[in-house]
Amino acid sequence: MIQIKKCLVILLVCVGQMDAQALIRYVKPGSAGTAPYLSWGTASNDLQAVINASSSGDQIWVAAGIYK
Repeated sequence: MIQIKKCLVILLVCVGQMDAQALIRYVKPGSAGTAPYLSWGTASNDLQAVINASSSGDQIWVAAGIYK
């Protein structure tokens, strides 16, 4: 039983570390931000560029607007 608890603790620590590495990247129309787009102040107006800069687990927050 102790071995199972140790394995669960190790698993939870690993999962927690994976989540901590995920980033939130921002997109808003009219913005001229630069990579890595980590705030509304540095947001990109190019959704595809933000998708390309992202990794698995990252979130992309998109402000309301029209994107072309």
